[in-house]
Amino acid sequence: MADLVDVANLLDIAADALDAALDQPEQANVSVASAHFELQLGDLVVLTGDMNRLRSDWESELLARGFAPKSAVTKKVTLLVAADPDSLSGKARKARDYGIPIVGEAALARLTGAFPLR
Repeated sequence: MADLVDVANLLDIAADALDAALDQPEQANVSVASAHFELQLGDLVVLTGDMNRLRSDWESELLARGFAPKSAVTKKVTLLVAADPDSLSGKARKARDYGIPIVGEAALARLTGAFPLR
């Protein structure tokens, strides 16, 4: 995220324009068959990769909102949140094998109603 902000500054892109671009849906990064996806209370969520927010902060946020953060992908997991949704990591491969949607941090913030990433 810091790199993106640095590049926007170098290109003289206004902060409002960057915010608007980041607010666009990450439809290409969501591996969901339906057009609409929602998390339900108690859903299991796995986090992977070096994210903008600390993993412990995301885990606390998920717990506070009624979701269950887990460390490993199993068939019972509802969502994998990856620093890079196109990752080829073991967790991402397993999630794809199980048909589990993979999203980035911004999508998780939208799905959970967490504060925006800025």
